[in-house]
Amino acid sequence: MNQSRADNLFYIYTPSWRENAAGIRVLHYLCDSLNSIGCSAFLVLHNPYESTIKTNRELNTPILSQELADLHFKDGKIPTVIYSETIPGNPLGASQIVRYLLNYVGALGGPLSFSEDELLVSYTKAIQEATSRASSILFLPAVKRDELPQVPLKNPNLNLMYAGKYRAFVGKPPELPNIELKEIYRDGPMKQSRREVLSLLAEANSVYLWENSTIATEAILLGTPCIFMKNDFLGTVIAGYELGFEGTTFSNTEEGIVSARNSLEIGKQKYIAAEEKFWDQLHGFIQHHNQHFLESPGRPQRIRIPKSKNVVNRHRVRLFFGMLRTIGIRKTLRVAMEFGRIRFSSKNR
Repeated sequence: MNQSRADNLFYIYTPSWRENAAGIRVLHYLCDSLNSIGCSAFLVLHNPYESTIKTNRELNTPILSQELADLHFKDGKIPTVIYSETIPGNPLGASQIVRYLLNYVGALGGPLSFSEDELLVSYTKAIQEATSRASSILFLPAVKRDELPQVPLKNPNLNLMYAGKYRAFVGKPPELPNIELKEIYRDGPMKQSRREVLSLLAEANSVYLWENSTIATEAILLGTPCIFMKNDFLGTVIAGYELGFEGTTFSNTEEGIVSARNSLEIGKQKYIAAEEKFWDQLHGFIQHHNQHFLESPGRPQRIRIPKSKNVVNRHRVRLFFGMLRTIGIRKTLRVAMEFGRIRFSSKNR
């Protein structure tokens, strides 16, 4: 084991495992990946909506206990806490912070700027280029190919759509003429399981998207072309540089869809190449991290693990006011009401 890797201690601040949330999956996969190369990485679960703790048993993602955090502090160890871009401030009071930008800054209502002491890491080149401060890139593919079903014969009459966050942040997507679309739901009373979503994508003739989503990646890997519907919420495709645009089109025309369908195999091969490249990027991240915090080291700090409803409520209040500053009162209330409705419906199914 590389001794320098063994000295690296990471706490990753995240909700419990959710199969239908790509950002959460990435954070759990990152914990597993760091442990696999000899670092020590733990999850710190804030679980704003969960009454039970959930992890993926196939991953090496130990949950940090207060006792272990106190032992690290007693031993003089300085953990680096990894927050996503949606987390306001520094809830754990860490002295070394990595801010993992999994989406465009402010796109989902998080803060618009971060402390100069934080080390910024962008999920993709598009996010990096849209961020005013310098950052490295760590693109961790969020879809495990071994979980994908076999592709059956395509159903020419099955065309899908997905607009999960679009509905919350913008509203109902416009109806498309001359085509019937079956909607994919990842939350709420009509939510399909991940297995059901993947089965639909494998069978479908096409999928229409109003937002950046790993639905597109899953569809391409399952041989289904994606049509991105242009709108302000969509913005630039997040992983265009890493995965290319093969298998997709921004033109809802027969010509555009045929072009996307004919380039699906190239899209699959680019995904496989991105999987391999991730490990080089991960080693580069560790080197960058060590150099950054060697020059600007933190100090031993007692980390308090979230465990009470009050801590959870503070997290939600911070996020609410962060969204309020970023997207305004009207959109903030709509998002809060939409996700509140979704969680309530899901809980009572």
